[in-house]
Amino acid sequence: MGISWENRYIETTAPERQQFYWVGLFYFFAKTCIDDHGEKGERVIRQAVRNYGTERGQRMRRIADANGWPIDLVTLFSHGDLIGDPRFEHDDGVKVLTPEVKHSHTTRCPNAEIWASLEDKNLGEPLRYGSIYCEEVHHCLYGRFDPAVQVNLCETLTNGGDHCHFYIHCRKANQKPYPLSPYEEKDWEDYGRDCAASINTMFGLLYYHMASLIREELGEETLRKGLRAWANCRGERLRELDRREGKASGVDRLIRDGDIFLDFRFQKEDEVLTPGEGKLTVRRCVLAQVWRDHQAEDLGRIFCEEVYRGICETYDPSIQVEIPQTLAEGCSCCRIHLTKT
Repeated sequence: MGISWENRYIETTAPERQQFYWVGLFYFFAKTCIDDHGEKGERVIRQAVRNYGTERGQRMRRIADANGWPIDLVTLFSHGDLIGDPRFEHDDGVKVLTPEVKHSHTTRCPNAEIWASLEDKNLGEPLRYGSIYCEEVHHCLYGRFDPAVQVNLCETLTNGGDHCHFYIHCRKANQKPYPLSPYEEKDWEDYGRDCAASINTMFGLLYYHMASLIREELGEETLRKGLRAWANCRGERLRELDRREGKASGVDRLIRDGDIFLDFRFQKEDEVLTPGEGKLTVRRCVLAQVWRDHQAEDLGRIFCEEVYRGICETYDPSIQVEIPQTLAEGCSCCRIHLTKT
């Protein structure tokens, strides 16, 4: 893959690891699509990000309408659908939030840091792939909350700036009726104030929008290739963490201390868990719930097939993976069997 993790920062806390989930997935999907399909691949990635931002923005608007909250920027930024990675930092000296105006400088962004590391660049240099996400997501995320929202993103850490400069307006005089279907609460929205669970839920939505459009426009082979590259990177990082901590790699360590089950809502039973074998039954997976809600069970199966095998390929190639059934397919549970040969 061309990335050496020996002297690079690797996240260890659950929220930070969960942040790498979606940031890393976006990078490897974008890189795979653009490297293999050029301008068409970039169009697909940009549209997938817009689709993702649109769903989130409209969902937040439906929630606001259902609760009778004022439709303004205070509501939008006080009742968001994502509890952000605690590494984000902002310049409080320029912070403004009123019903009609939001002005902010983001001085530290873990997304930009992860993308810079993956692209082998320093912050302050334009990032080829991460900048695509920033260019596309905010206009849809905020603009689909209300079409009157205007987003001016003058500078970003991903396009070479030293901060992200947001100037956002939602003038009451520009607002018009915005008919959307009523809000229906989903079973995967129960993350409360847990940061890792919140990020994992949004990760599930991002995967759905990216994977569905990639397969539709570029083919399943491209989808699987991007997934496997992301999973391989995760395996390399986990193996490096074992090395730094002086711990032997094993099935039990991968399952117990790896980055697979970070969301507290996983309902998992370890029937066997030793250095050489793991038999797991997962009775609740929020990702599967998100994908079923979007009629994307087949994309869930592809995810499970590629990700577990991809992680093990680079974490410890002697670990073999069997996944006879998954929740994503509508089964009553996931059954996962890992054996070290």
